[in-house]
Amino acid sequence: MPNVECRSVYPADPPLGPLRLFFRHPALPRQLKLKRVRNADVDVGVLQFYACFAVALSGFLVLAVEPFIFSKWGILGAVIWILSQMAAMNGFTMISIAVAAPLVAGVTIIVSFLWGITYFGEEVTSMAGSLLGIAVIVLGIVGVAVSSTSMPQTWWNAIQRARGRAAPTAEHELLESAADDAGNASGTDEETGLDESSLSASGTVKLDSRSPSAVELLPTAAELAAAAAKRQTMLGFAVCIVCGLLNGMVMVPSSLFGLDVAATVAAGEYPERRPTGLAYLPSLGIGIFVVMLPLHALYFAARRRWPQLKPREVALPGLATGVLWAVGNACAVVATEALGNTVGYPLTQTALLVAQVWSVLYFKEIRGFAIVVLVMSAFVLLGGAAMLAVYG
Repeated sequence: MPNVECRSVYPADPPLGPLRLFFRHPALPRQLKLKRVRNADVDVGVLQFYACFAVALSGFLVLAVEPFIFSKWGILGAVIWILSQMAAMNGFTMISIAVAAPLVAGVTIIVSFLWGITYFGEEVTSMAGSLLGIAVIVLGIVGVAVSSTSMPQTWWNAIQRARGRAAPTAEHELLESAADDAGNASGTDEETGLDESSLSASGTVKLDSRSPSAVELLPTAAELAAAAAKRQTMLGFAVCIVCGLLNGMVMVPSSLFGLDVAATVAAGEYPERRPTGLAYLPSLGIGIFVVMLPLHALYFAARRRWPQLKPREVALPGLATGVLWAVGNACAVVATEALGNTVGYPLTQTALLVAQVWSVLYFKEIRGFAIVVLVMSAFVLLGGAAMLAVYG
């Protein structure tokens, strides 16, 4: 089974202030499937730029059925969405997808639910049932995300070894060998070259012919790499949490737009047909056009290099991504308008299950016991969604 954990292979960059929160690691996620996209070796921010352009243009298509209503909330929505996407595309390259995906989705669900309850005053049938449904959804998302890693195969190998049906793997033998070596190490003063005479009155070590040299006392390359990986992991957690906080507010400007429309309708405007939430999308498109250039300029300034757009290789995939997201976002707007931020938008986080189905049926990345984990997690995820739909 292929391991699709996503970690940046780039070394840590010198700090450039708060911009590094979003713009630190440019490594292309290995989930980008098209061969020509991988071979183009472009910064993932370039793909995001093309996607923004497509999302902005797609928003104007609703003018065929909705009146044009410009709203300042479209600008706010554009800022929140672009920053959330920048955080996502970097956070998912810094820690395992099995951790990043449920972390982002879980924070998103909780933040959206809290906005619905506290600010918009949305009522739920049962608070306890809704919270339990959210917890079950997050649990299902964890399982779905884990199915795309090597963990299910590791579990299966452990089960087989416990049954005596499989020989220990090379990794298992290596770990046992390392444990034996650590247990056999005596750690005596003779082996380390240190004794009481090696200590000065202040307790510091006096180097002699038997003592380790000053060079040997310095951190090894492996220790430095481990420390750098730990810092990257902690930063990855922070970026994913920020992504979830922003993503949980993506529908807030749309809901505020809906309140403004309701006020204008109450004042006697639009007597024939009340605009729906889709009328928000042109304002979102205008907002994206306004903020995408400065935000991406900051991104590439933080990268300290001018982007290579390579339109022949990546423009079409980037634009297609934007169109697909725009269609999904339009559906999310309708769902949030009908079900609120407490139910409608949290249910959209089940989209991770659709992505994993693609991994099974088309990309053939999830195989063997991982499919069992995915199916079981899918039932948990859908069960949680049903609970939230009933009690929310």
